[in-house]
Amino acid sequence: KDQLLSFRESLKKASGKKYNQFKNWYEAFFALEEWLGSLPDGKKIVFFDELPWMDTPRSNFISGLEHFWNSWASARKDILLIACGSATSWIVNKLINNHGGLHNRLTNKILLHPFTLSECEQYSEANKLGMSRYQMVENYMIMGGIPFYWSLLKREFSLAQNIDSLFFNQDAEGLSHEYEQLYASLFNNPEPYMQVVTALTKKNKGLTRDEIVKYSGIPTGGDLSRYLNELEWCGFIRKYTIMGKHSRDAIYQLIDNFTLFHFQYIQGNKNNDSHFWTNNIGSPLHRAWSGL
Repeated sequence: KDQLLSFRESLKKASGKKYNQFKNWYEAFFALEEWLGSLPDGKKIVFFDELPWMDTPRSNFISGLEHFWNSWASARKDILLIACGSATSWIVNKLINNHGGLHNRLTNKILLHPFTLSECEQYSEANKLGMSRYQMVENYMIMGGIPFYWSLLKREFSLAQNIDSLFFNQDAEGLSHEYEQLYASLFNNPEPYMQVVTALTKKNKGLTRDEIVKYSGIPTGGDLSRYLNELEWCGFIRKYTIMGKHSRDAIYQLIDNFTLFHFQYIQGNKNNDSHFWTNNIGSPLHRAWSGL
């Protein structure tokens, strides 16, 4: 009901019309179809932000979307439907790999990558963060290229103070619990994904599939393949094959900077020291990743 209410309010603001509360997604899409059909000639863009949030259990949202697209919108040349969402596993399974009414309907897909180190430098300079290149590299090894994380940096703080404030100060609104929240936002059932990630911390160079089964306790099979594929899609891990080895001997390696930092330092802060980074700054970060 909350999602349908939000949809109704968005449609009301866009169309200027009043609508009764929709009973289901079929009614909601019929109303959208009716309004779009009444508009003058020209391209009409329908943009769904955080589409996975709308697809609640037993809501038949996907069925409604499929019916809207296949029975009406796809026959027109003036409708551009853009769907986006941060829950990558949902996007992959429900849209990209859809075997139902949306199968093979995508005309283009954009995987939004994190900033490169060069782009982080541009961001830092544009926001006058006052970082040296060494500090930018150090921060990149902590936060990766996630713009949201970089946006939380305060220019009046040193890098060490920022890291303490964001990751180790339990009283502040920062990133001390971001690890759990991150995986919960990306995957409907985050536990097995986190089991795989935890297993991959055993070796810097990565693990074979059999070793992942051993350390994670997840049986080999289709579910494990899905977990690995989706973690790779999200950029948490990479899959590579050592020269001279068969593809079945592929290695899966944890490469997400923030996750590596979490296991190395946040989880390692046993005393809950709110000044952990400042107090331990004598141990440069690059040593922790020297084996990668």
